[in-house]
Amino acid sequence: MKNVFLFLLMGAALAAQTAERQTFPPTAEQRQAIDAKLADLTSRLKALAAKKTDPALLADVDVYRKAAEYILRFPEEFGTKNYVPETLTVLDDGLSRAKELEAGTPSWTKKKGNLVRAFVSRVDGSVQPYGLTIPASYDGTKPLRLDVWLHGTQTELNEVRFIVQQQGPHNTSQIVAEDYI
Repeated sequence: MKNVFLFLLMGAALAAQTAERQTFPPTAEQRQAIDAKLADLTSRLKALAAKKTDPALLADVDVYRKAAEYILRFPEEFGTKNYVPETLTVLDDGLSRAKELEAGTPSWTKKKGNLVRAFVSRVDGSVQPYGLTIPASYDGTKPLRLDVWLHGTQTELNEVRFIVQQQGPHNTSQIVAEDYI
């Protein structure tokens, strides 16, 4: 009996893995809007890199480009109807950061609340996002504990969704005090 149960459980797991997921790819018009914003962001990033912009700040912008590029490269990741508007939002946020960096006024480095930053991986040179929640009380004068929100792996979590989630409100019921980032 135990073996039958184990066999059925393994079969159910395999069926769940191989079941086709429904996707919601962008329409031709939406794809055109995504492509235009992606091209603009990519162009701005190239110009910023040519100006020898601080690599850490450049990564904070480039991660938005990478998120959009990857969801387009793997269209099966458009797992819900929200992914198209979220991709456009991510591109808008990346363009906003690029414009701030062009002007020499990157506001996100001083922002409180939830934000996305990025780093360049020493393993493969890719840009990787991470989320931070900066407490309103933070002034930079004393050391604070740092908790980092990492991407992780979930069936419908890609970098577009990760960025949108990290920039939005978090469940703060588990946060006891504002003495950490």
